[in-house]
Amino acid sequence: MARQVMSIGIPREFRAASEPAVNDNAPANLKQRVDDLLQVRVRDLEMPPDIAALYEVRSSKIRRAVMSAWFFWVGTINILLSGFDIFDLAPPALTVTLAARIIISLVCLISGVMLRQGYFIGREKWPVIAMPLLCIAAAGLAGHVSHQPEIAAGYLINALLVVYSVIMFIHIDLKDSKLLASLAMVLIVVSMITEGGGDAAIKSQLFTLYAATAYALLQARRIHNRFQHRLFLINLRDEMNAKETASRNAELSSIAYIDRLTDIPNRRYFDEICHAMSETTKNLMPLSVCMIDIDKFKSLNDHLGHLRGDHCLQVVANTIRNNLRGKTDILIRYGGDEFLLLLPGTDRERALDVAERVLCAITDLQHSNPGSPFGIITASIGVYTHLTHPVSGEVLIEHADTALYRAKSAGRNRVSA
Repeated sequence: MARQVMSIGIPREFRAASEPAVNDNAPANLKQRVDDLLQVRVRDLEMPPDIAALYEVRSSKIRRAVMSAWFFWVGTINILLSGFDIFDLAPPALTVTLAARIIISLVCLISGVMLRQGYFIGREKWPVIAMPLLCIAAAGLAGHVSHQPEIAAGYLINALLVVYSVIMFIHIDLKDSKLLASLAMVLIVVSMITEGGGDAAIKSQLFTLYAATAYALLQARRIHNRFQHRLFLINLRDEMNAKETASRNAELSSIAYIDRLTDIPNRRYFDEICHAMSETTKNLMPLSVCMIDIDKFKSLNDHLGHLRGDHCLQVVANTIRNNLRGKTDILIRYGGDEFLLLLPGTDRERALDVAERVLCAITDLQHSNPGSPFGIITASIGVYTHLTHPVSGEVLIEHADTALYRAKSAGRNRVSA
């Protein structure tokens, strides 16, 4: 029934009641566990595997975008640095260095495109780890063929900047960052040993500086991860609180706009849409209204009791609803034993057909009503069709109620227009 109501312009707060909540396949007791984790100090925060998996799912799209941008950055930097190599290196060394930079740039650009297209899903860390190591190997090769310690040190620093950028900006596990840093230090030691020349003490000092920087960045990354996890938990808590609030508001809206006995929209809902009816009817012409009243309903309550009366209202509401044409027709419990049927885009002849079908369906129920002259539950229906300019809901009801009065005056159990 909620879909039928939305087609005519349901109020926003009532519409929320029919919208499904987002399902994140969240772990059990997530809210309480998140609250408990937020009580832990940041430096001691460790997310459980299932919540960590949820964090990975939430951050995967951003992580791939950052990784892709990082590959493009590394490829572009290598292309730009190759221009400086022309001024620093002799032809034999220049050829080797340019070849290495071109290979690295092509691999970076291809990897960036593949990441953006969704490749390496679940394995993004391996190309990210491999690329800095390739840069260090290329830097060591360039330093070896240049036979110039200062240039070799510069190449290593450039390669280390790539390593450091991974540690600080690319979201891979801390243990993978440690693995990358360890392998990078090993390659640097090999490069320093094989390049020849240079003062051993200076090389030792440089290696100590490189290793200390990597260690400091790893510690900073560990702290940064803790704050990222805490921020994720705060956002997750706020999201769950917002969903709970929306769910409560939706339930309150449902209570406010749905008749609990018949489970259809109530008079309050109709009063809400009446304010917009003059604008709504521009797109709904012709608009027909059927006012349906159960004949001698008070007598039914007097003879059979209010429980049977409530059951009668439920049965009649379901019967009318089952005889509607689709999502556009809207049934409202207008009050007491009166129902209102809105038929957008329906002319007088088709509205009378709908009313006759509803009337026959109610009569065919053959439910007893001792107070009725017919002995069974029947109804009187007044039909009004508005054809031209927009009109207020109150005017529609007034005309439909007048038609209903004519049906009752003519003997009940009939349709009048």
